[in-house]
Amino acid sequence: MTTNGTASTDVKTFMRGGPIRWLILGGMLLIAAIAIGATVMAGNFRERALRNSERELENTVLLLARHFDQQLGDFEVIQKDLIDQMRSSGIVTAESFRQRMSGKDVHLMLKSKLSALSYVGGVNVFDADGTLVNTSTAWPVPSINVGDRPYFRTFRTDPHAPEMLVEPVHSRISGAWTTVIARKMTGPNGELLGVIGRGIEPTNFEKFFASVALAPGAAISMHHRNGTLLVRYPHPEGMIGRNFKAGGPVVRQKIFELPQYTTRLTSPIDGQDRLVSSRALANFPIVIVATKTTEAALADWREQMRILVAVAGASALAIALLLFLVVRKLSLQHRLSQQRLTLEKQRLDKAVNNMTQGLLLFDNSQRLVVCNQRYIEMYGLSAEVIKPGCSFREIIEHRKATGSFSGDVDQYIARVLHDIPLRNSMVVDTSDGRSVQIINEPLADGGWLATHEDITERRRAEQRITHLAHYDVLTDLPNRALFQERLKQELACIAPGERVAVHYIDIDEFKSVNDSLGHLIGDELLKYVAVSLSQCVGDCGFVARLGGDEFAIVQTAVKTPDDVTDLLND
Repeated sequence: MTTNGTASTDVKTFMRGGPIRWLILGGMLLIAAIAIGATVMAGNFRERALRNSERELENTVLLLARHFDQQLGDFEVIQKDLIDQMRSSGIVTAESFRQRMSGKDVHLMLKSKLSALSYVGGVNVFDADGTLVNTSTAWPVPSINVGDRPYFRTFRTDPHAPEMLVEPVHSRISGAWTTVIARKMTGPNGELLGVIGRGIEPTNFEKFFASVALAPGAAISMHHRNGTLLVRYPHPEGMIGRNFKAGGPVVRQKIFELPQYTTRLTSPIDGQDRLVSSRALANFPIVIVATKTTEAALADWREQMRILVAVAGASALAIALLLFLVVRKLSLQHRLSQQRLTLEKQRLDKAVNNMTQGLLLFDNSQRLVVCNQRYIEMYGLSAEVIKPGCSFREIIEHRKATGSFSGDVDQYIARVLHDIPLRNSMVVDTSDGRSVQIINEPLADGGWLATHEDITERRRAEQRITHLAHYDVLTDLPNRALFQERLKQELACIAPGERVAVHYIDIDEFKSVNDSLGHLIGDELLKYVAVSLSQCVGDCGFVARLGGDEFAIVQTAVKTPDDVTDLLND
């Protein structure tokens, strides 16, 4: 057997090679690997902790954005219903808007619409000059004018302004910052009739943000899409109304420009390094921003690092102790393993080289690993070519060159490799007339085991047995079984206008010939009769021996009775 390997190292040579020195070196490398691995793991854990915190922030802003989209959407429905009612009432001028919307009935209607939506807050109605004409929160209506507010001036001067604007302003009642959501009411020609708005104080949002469970070091804020801070928890003194987009770095501008964005940056509010995640509301020019300090995000990671350092140190100490124990048994283990390896190799050589089949073992790169002598002898190949390391293609090409393979090399290789994933068997006819059965057995590592067995004699015996089962031994004519089978085939395939004739023939006085002249002469007579009948029938049918001196002729393509008569006369 030829194998892909080198001679085993002698035990003494192994010991002279300094195994202890190599073990110590390996132990040092292993300890160094533990240190490097611990460092890499620390870095990976750090990034994972930051990513988990980023994911937590992303989930938080997603839930908050959905919440405020729904809450503000409920108020938007109220605004649109109110506008639709005004339009259906025939309000088409600023004066009619002022007169119609200033009554107590409108106050009661607004109050009733908001009774089921306590979180929406008060609704205020302003005329085209900015004067408050009605509100859901007080009656009589207080004297307030917002005509100088930027959002109102935009509605009044810009006919293409959006129907809804969101803007932080100083309340003229409380003096605190208030977020105003205003929607304009226009006439048939686009003229401003009035404005319906709602003011929400930041404290309401701050209380809600405070109820969201976040770890220490976290903050939640609400911004206008233009970067203006509307609300933040914890509350920053003097920061509400400040624009954090204008003039800021690109990464900060993306927070307000993109629908969703997550990054790390230094906070312009407290100067700390923070993880930041933002999400814009779908239907309002508002961005929800959640942040968390990097220090708070890495709190759990620091605890993990203390455990990791302790485990790495214990592992290094255990390795040093293990090296001491391993060195004591190294020589004995190596000697025993060499003895077992030698014995197993001898057994394998005996088994493989005494096989009647040729054996080939290939790896997953189609390289030969093992080949026995029987395979080389079976095809008359050169052991200098067929050796471990040569490729499957080189083996087939060598067989092609030596004449033991007559097919197409590329097609054969493609066929074998295509069927390798499953156990398969094929029979190949060699150029010298032999039949070789090849069985390919796939291996778990992607290679395969191939056995080649010469089945020439077995196939001939099988063919002979098959022939004897259907033909008479003496006359080589179809026997009764084949006669019946072929007669059924002829009857099934008879053409329109044609017939099939069956002739039964019995040889007269055949027994007398056997008795008087002997069985040898009788056998020769039967052979002669078989030949004569076959010559008479020719291609118009076939002759069968039914047994003893009984013969049958199946005449096909019979069109007239004369065809039958002519055959009988012959």
